[in-house]
Amino acid sequence: MKRVFSLLVTMLVTAALACAQPVRIRIDTVRHYSPDSTVAMITYDTVRMATYDYCIPYCKRDTGDLVMYMYMPADDKPVHPCVVYVFGGGFASSSLLRPDIVGYCRRLADHGIVVAAIDYRLYLRGYKMKGGLLSMIKPAYAAVEYAADDCFDAVRYLIDNASSCRIDPKQIILEGSSAGAITALQCNYELCNGLGNSSVLPEGFRFAGVISYSGGIYSKKGSPKYADMAPAPTMFYHGTKDGLVFYNKFQFFNLGLFGSSHLVKEYDKKGYPYFMTRVKDHTHDVADYMNRTYDDCIWFIDSMAVGKKNLQVDRIYNDMDDKPDTSYSSNAAELYH
Repeated sequence: MKRVFSLLVTMLVTAALACAQPVRIRIDTVRHYSPDSTVAMITYDTVRMATYDYCIPYCKRDTGDLVMYMYMPADDKPVHPCVVYVFGGGFASSSLLRPDIVGYCRRLADHGIVVAAIDYRLYLRGYKMKGGLLSMIKPAYAAVEYAADDCFDAVRYLIDNASSCRIDPKQIILEGSSAGAITALQCNYELCNGLGNSSVLPEGFRFAGVISYSGGIYSKKGSPKYADMAPAPTMFYHGTKDGLVFYNKFQFFNLGLFGSSHLVKEYDKKGYPYFMTRVKDHTHDVADYMNRTYDDCIWFIDSMAVGKKNLQVDRIYNDMDDKPDTSYSSNAAELYH
């Protein structure tokens, strides 16, 4: 009898302690929510995860559900700017939950920005490069289109659920590094020219800004132009010796990948606002400069994307004590071997 009584007491104490613990939304239990139920889940007294706050599927593909990881500000404001973060990885692997990226997204949320870090299809997963750069044009272009299509659907989801996600749909900023930066720039380019999957977005929609770390645009029509509308204000960071995502361009007749240095020439010529930083003698390591240039990102978002300052900033950054990180692939042959 004493053993039974002791067991009952232990169970009651354990239950009481469990009830006293703050409720956390676990990664493996958060699935899909309609706009109404999302409102119920996004509460201000929920203990925040060490990583992201919510995981929400935004569209279905033949490969399964694509999800976005939401990082929410801790305040009670009804609307915020929103950064759609697109990870890098050569369209072959995901870095979405890498600690430095999670930390960066959380820092943005702590500044009062809703972050939607999106998953997308990796068309080049398992791809092995055979031949020179010309052999990559077709698969690389397909990879960019897959990613851009998914990104447009993610943005549409956010627009449709703007109230429950606590965002201002007029203040959506695309940001990415490497493959993610290519995707962000590509979406802005396609939206401004009525190309690809951009038609899923509401008529008249435009991005508030684009942030690109070592990005570029794939074009079948030569040097990218913006026919239907001007591009969103764009922040470029690029290493001047990047041979993976070219600092200038790689072009074969009208086909090519046009990097930051080339794109800025068009922005400068047409009077489009931009903030360009050329990291002297660095390579593709600049793709992961988000945390070290966090203050620049915040300035760009507050001043140019949200604040609408019509500026053109072009600068060379040369830290002579900071050597390039040679662990990054220096060219496509190294990445897709």
